Amino acid sequence: MNLTFALCVAVSFLTNHLIKERQVINWWIALIGVAFVLTSAWSLYLGFRSRMIALDWMTYSTLDMNSVVQAISKQALALNIAFALGTTLSLEALKKRG
Repeated sequence: MNLTFALCVAVSFLTNHLIKERQVINWWIALIGVAFVLTSAWSLYLGFRSRMIALDWMTYSTLDMNSVVQAISKQALALNIAFALGTTLSLEALKKRG
């Protein structure tokens, strides 16, 4: 999760720099947005899958399921923060470009 978050932030800053330098066009911004969404979805899928495999399906309890849901929620929150940061930086750069 931390690696995904760092990757999202790095791409956000790279996009912000490219927009400021006027070296980026609209399809590139759209491509980065799609990449954020796919990265978030893939990370959530892998996180959910790894936690489900770790549980014993015959003996899982409500507490186990609650911990899985909480872990996935925290992961989703971190990815949403990274996505929001990237979107905000890109929009601010577009406003400045103007």
